[in-house]
Amino acid sequence: MKKILILAIASLMLPLTVARAGVDTSGENGHPRLFVSDGEDFKKIDEVVKGSEMLQTIQTYIFKISDESLKKAPNVRKMKGKRLLNVSVDCFTRIFHLTYAYRVSGNIQYAKRAIEEMKAVAAFQDWNPSHFLDVSEMMCGMAIGYDWLYHIMTPSEREIIRNALIEKGLKPCLDEGYCAHWLGSSSNWNQVCNCGSTLAAIAVIETNPEFAEIIIPRAVKTLEKPMSQYRPDGAYREGPGYWCYGTAYNCLFLAAVEKYYGTDFGLIEKFPVFLKTIDYHLAMMTPTYEVFCYADQAFPAQVSIAPFYLYDKTGDNSYLYMLQRLLKDVPLELARCRHQRTLPAALVFAGLSGRPLDNITEPKSLAYIAGGRTPVAAFRSSWKDKDALYLGLKCGSPKEGHNHMDEGSFYIEAKGVRWAVDLGGENYTNLEKAGADLWGSGQDAGRWRILRTGLWGHNCLIMNSHDLIVDGYCKVEKSSTDPMNMWAETDLTSLYGDDAKSVIRRVSLIDKSYFVIEDRIVTGAKSVKLRWQMATEAVKMSAKKNTAQLVSSDGKTMDIVAESNSKISFHEWSAEPFAEYETPNPGRKFVGYTTSLKPNKEYVIKIKLIP
Repeated sequence: MKKILILAIASLMLPLTVARAGVDTSGENGHPRLFVSDGEDFKKIDEVVKGSEMLQTIQTYIFKISDESLKKAPNVRKMKGKRLLNVSVDCFTRIFHLTYAYRVSGNIQYAKRAIEEMKAVAAFQDWNPSHFLDVSEMMCGMAIGYDWLYHIMTPSEREIIRNALIEKGLKPCLDEGYCAHWLGSSSNWNQVCNCGSTLAAIAVIETNPEFAEIIIPRAVKTLEKPMSQYRPDGAYREGPGYWCYGTAYNCLFLAAVEKYYGTDFGLIEKFPVFLKTIDYHLAMMTPTYEVFCYADQAFPAQVSIAPFYLYDKTGDNSYLYMLQRLLKDVPLELARCRHQRTLPAALVFAGLSGRPLDNITEPKSLAYIAGGRTPVAAFRSSWKDKDALYLGLKCGSPKEGHNHMDEGSFYIEAKGVRWAVDLGGENYTNLEKAGADLWGSGQDAGRWRILRTGLWGHNCLIMNSHDLIVDGYCKVEKSSTDPMNMWAETDLTSLYGDDAKSVIRRVSLIDKSYFVIEDRIVTGAKSVKLRWQMATEAVKMSAKKNTAQLVSSDGKTMDIVAESNSKISFHEWSAEPFAEYETPNPGRKFVGYTTSLKPNKEYVIKIKLIP
């Protein structure tokens, strides 16, 4: 083993001997201990589920996945590029779902199949520690399975699974070569990897307490990095997709230590904004159950366990509002459950919280404004209406983790149609296999030559065909949350270098009935060829002098009216990717205008979008 990473553990020691909620952790009587403490907890969970249509929907899906898993052979160690992650995720999904299904139904076939899966995983040569997310996902599933099925496993099976957790999970977790980068990170990796190692350490604590003595204090200390990133308003710097990922595992970690140690070691007290991050999650979900798609996000609205955990903490049942609607209106298919491996935790959190699940109220504000490293703004005309108008603005910097060159980009929905969209994130494996520079963040990085991650794939201003300045940054400088006049303004000047002296963009939702994208540009010593564009799913555009009209596939229309002191002309452009290894964009294209701006002059260009 390489050098053990202890992180000055003497200075991080926590009161790990605190009362453990009455749980006897010695031998067989100490299981289960992850999230639940005995069989009565599962009975209580099942009773609560039976009284909630929303929870019944989730539980039905869990049994569906479990029944499908019964028919499948155990996973094999098959790499996809440099990752084993697909296998780890599938293993976690099967084990957690099957184990939950056994604990609430008593059907031993579910337990046997989960144990079979764990034994197969235990036989892998390793869990790919060079990409430690793979190990962490595997530890989550194996730890829960070992803990919840402890009493029905044979001594031999326990030993096999426990040894695998130790040798393939916990020991690599103390290896500096594998862990230094995520322990020092404020990204989702920190949350996921600290969660996996913590669950594993607690699962085997009666036989191997030495791991918990190092891992739990280290996790509490290093989790401060990602939890601090929710400041000041709850927004997640890596976008809504990675919010679902990192926040779910952060909640699993907190729930595990709270149940076992009786404390979260002051993390929520230190970062109370974590309790409000659901405001961000709700704001990013659109009226059509899509997501204000920016950064490496390419999925529709997802079922997350975080609302259940945070509702238990706050008592604010509006946290569950959009989730309840989503589960009622949309089939709970895989596309809606990208992180479905954690779904049983939603039922655990809801079942043991004691919070009522009826009379869920809608969120109070139609507007959301957030600062931080990736500031955003979102406005809607209604929470209830599926045909409501929705407008989002994305700020920040291209250099931020998982961000695109999309600063100033906007998203628009109206009348059930996505009029201005984002193309979404790229397929990591395909690009890495092709040798594309997916992870560079410098000014000349190959990442910016990829349509979906570069400037040309977003709803932005393009000046003289130049990329944005990657060291630039923008935030919401001014805003209004008046329901009849909601707007946000951002200063994009630092992102355009010497192409302009000043670039200010304001996006507005007016009278709950139409949108305005206003750009105020002051040119410098040189002229500017300006391109204004937005990606759309509209199937047709017709244009006249200063007006255009978009038509959706179902015949709905969006009128576009330009007010400008510069002559403009409307255009359509293809959304075909730049290279064959990039993800295609069927049904999408770009629409917008071009114009020429003279040196040393101020321009105001307003685009009204009227559904």
